[in-house]
Amino acid sequence: MKQTEDDDTLHNYVVHVKNEDEFGDMKAELKQQGKLVSRHKKSDDNLLYENQSVTAEMTADEAKELKDEEVLVEKDIELQACEATKCVAVEPDLPEHQKGEHTDNPKKFKPCKAINDPKKKNEVVSWNIACVAGTPHENKYKGKGVKVAVIDSGIDTHDELNTKDWVDFSDKVDGYKPIDSSGHGTQMAGVIAARINGLGMEGIAEKAEIYSVKILDSENKASISAVVKALEWCIQNDIDIISMSFGTNEYSEILHDVIKKAEQQDILMIASAGNNQQTIQYPARYPEVISVGSINEKLVNSDFSANSEVDLVAPGEDVQTIGYLGTFTKTEGTSIAAAHVTGVAAAVMSAKKSMKSTELRSLLESSAIVLENGTNLVNYENAINQMKKKGASPIKAKEIQVIAEEKASDEDSIVEGSWNARDWKKIDNTGHFTIINNLPLSYFGKGNESDTQRTYNRWITARASYQTDKLPYLSASSKLAKYNRNAVGEVDSTMGGHCYPPYHANAHHTLTEVTMEHLQFLYELARRRLILNSNLDLVATNYNGDYYYGVYIGRKMKRRIIVDLKTVHEQLKIDCQNNSINMNTIQSKGYMVLGVFLHLVADIQAHRAQVSVDMMYAKPDGTIYYPYDHFVASREESRINLGNLDGVPSTWDTYWKVYGLVKAGELSMNELKQYMTTKTITITCNGQTYTFEKEKSARAYEDNPYFWGDRIDTARWFVGSYIDRMRGDTGTNSAHTGYFYAVGRVPLC
Repeated sequence: MKQTEDDDTLHNYVVHVKNEDEFGDMKAELKQQGKLVSRHKKSDDNLLYENQSVTAEMTADEAKELKDEEVLVEKDIELQACEATKCVAVEPDLPEHQKGEHTDNPKKFKPCKAINDPKKKNEVVSWNIACVAGTPHENKYKGKGVKVAVIDSGIDTHDELNTKDWVDFSDKVDGYKPIDSSGHGTQMAGVIAARINGLGMEGIAEKAEIYSVKILDSENKASISAVVKALEWCIQNDIDIISMSFGTNEYSEILHDVIKKAEQQDILMIASAGNNQQTIQYPARYPEVISVGSINEKLVNSDFSANSEVDLVAPGEDVQTIGYLGTFTKTEGTSIAAAHVTGVAAAVMSAKKSMKSTELRSLLESSAIVLENGTNLVNYENAINQMKKKGASPIKAKEIQVIAEEKASDEDSIVEGSWNARDWKKIDNTGHFTIINNLPLSYFGKGNESDTQRTYNRWITARASYQTDKLPYLSASSKLAKYNRNAVGEVDSTMGGHCYPPYHANAHHTLTEVTMEHLQFLYELARRRLILNSNLDLVATNYNGDYYYGVYIGRKMKRRIIVDLKTVHEQLKIDCQNNSINMNTIQSKGYMVLGVFLHLVADIQAHRAQVSVDMMYAKPDGTIYYPYDHFVASREESRINLGNLDGVPSTWDTYWKVYGLVKAGELSMNELKQYMTTKTITITCNGQTYTFEKEKSARAYEDNPYFWGDRIDTARWFVGSYIDRMRGDTGTNSAHTGYFYAVGRVPLC
């Protein structure tokens, strides 16, 4: 029987009383009844009280009684980050005592040493930045003295950012988490204010003071009450501009009241309009807030953006920005479009700090470039010229379009990318940065290191994991990685044959080789550095025999791995030559090996997971197959459309070959790609349609974090579990030789 709203089910509500005396009485009464809900420290909850609001747990009937007394009562509804596709952030399975915040004081986290290259030889001005702000380092105004709050998922420490402060109103009780649990907020901050330092990319307003106001949890969700607290914090801390990249379809009077209060305090508010919506979401829909839609490099509306009703538009597709763990990435959505408007607003405001927020809004809108579809593209130069009354001819759409399209196709204007959870179908190295980033800092130190040093250690680990996919001699996709190796482990292209890379759990090695040789050898290499403090010898010829401290591994493969680790080491020295990380210490080398080891740990689950009969065939005898895809967590409920396999089902020999392999339990996700079509295929996932062209079609399943999601879950669980295991493995020889983690719901082959 369907449960109704008038039963005893408890819900979280926000209760708002406009009269100050009546609010005090109401708060005291709810407290006496034990209905008050506290999610944060007392000082944080006081921000809600400043708004004369509380959160309370009650039934629908009790809420109705309060409404009858003319008290404003609303469900504490959930808002979602405005992304073009759903973001699934990976959160580690932490022990109970570690499930709070990872750090008590985010100010302990410091960006790497400031980098300055006056020649600016290597800095990128991507198409999306050029589209709205030209070349930022040539602009006179860069946001100096302007305080910008990024209300989002947090901001990670990064060479490109100089974040002033962190506060946390996500669903936590105590402490702070300066790291960004999904990467979303860090991406916003990069467009707004990435440093002009000769490396990476240029942000629009690098001198703006950026504040990380975290409300979104690891699933990029937040409650209305958290937003109210965040806005009250901004009001009390004299913030000039607020960036909001989240939304809901439901109107909230309580939220609207605090938005009005912020406007009265002369704060400019900018918000993303939302994706896949016919109408603009709140808070962008409130008249006091600038709503922002998305365009692409052709200055055309993005399919996911309701541009016709928005106040301004900005780039929201193939946008280059920064990511967590010191990375650079691409993203899309009206969220990142709003960040462009925020950056321009901060830069323009710094030209005339006395300008009122209403004046600034009017200037941004009146100076915008009118596009063919009638929407208004924000533009820094037009706004400055209009404000200074220079009389210069306004920049027109055609001029911007030429710049945008040239930049978008210019390979020199592309920053090296890393994996982005919202864009898994395009970028290599799926998931490795995310998994390592979400481990607590305690996993990257022995207890004595500072938080900054632990951050560096985590950076080394993640970067090594990334380079395992990127460096040609280690990559699973490079021809160089498959060349045979000579007796000293070095590539010899004249030998013929193959020596496949051992870091990716591919089908060219048996499961025994992968887990009992490659995995155990890398584990022991890392353990001896991080636990026993033994120096890592990177001279391959010093490794003899077929064992390494009790781990069996053939001499040829052993030496190959050492040669490859030396390559990774040389690359990491280049990557960190301009910061404070010393790659020549025992500890740094240990975390480097740990990164390669954890890459293999994750790949075992993602790639060697066994495809089952139930995934493909509606009848166990193979006579009926599934003509559709279904994306869920479990193998039992996941479905693969056989129409996406080459020659299946039209070629019955291929059809029954695949059936025979699946029936025998011998087909892994990795091997499945051998049978994927070379034609373009289309799949639907989380309400979004994706197109995979030719050879990329294999990624529809193998590197897809949404398809059979248990693979990704076990990958992240085991990454943390192996580190826990290693920390307790203190013997001269490993006590865990011959062991590897496995779980029944993700059988391997």
